[in-house]
Amino acid sequence: MRTLLATALLLGAAQAGATEIGNTKTKGIGLTVGVPSALTGKLWLDQKSGISGYFGATVGGGTAVALRVQYDREFVELADVPWSRMDLHWFAGGALAAFPGAGLGLLGGVGGVGFDMQFHEFPLEAFAEVGPIIGAIPGFGLTWGYTSTLGARWYF
Repeated sequence: MRTLLATALLLGAAQAGATEIGNTKTKGIGLTVGVPSALTGKLWLDQKSGISGYFGATVGGGTAVALRVQYDREFVELADVPWSRMDLHWFAGGALAAFPGAGLGLLGGVGGVGFDMQFHEFPLEAFAEVGPIIGAIPGFGLTWGYTSTLGARWYF
């Protein structure tokens, strides 16, 4: 009886800190500001990894329409407090950008790190990401830039 009660208490404590995000709610949509300012979506593949997409515009160093798709993977849980769960993730993926005013395009790779805060009481995630973009512009060769975004997604 004691073993059954101890097991039930441990399982209940483990479930208390879980959020619905990545568990029962695996699809999210939201907005980001930064480089790029974009519509964003995410599909969780399991509790620690997912695919994110961004479609928006960048206005630093010339206006560009940008598309980015990346794989995200949590690598450390920072804290699980009464209102949210916070972790760090790494990401890697591809980026496309078109610079309509200059008639140029970019195809590149992107990677970096991010911070996530997933709220317990409602299916909202706030996040920040930063990392380099290395790409090729036809006729110019290799170039580099960065991504730096703040965003939020609502999950369903």
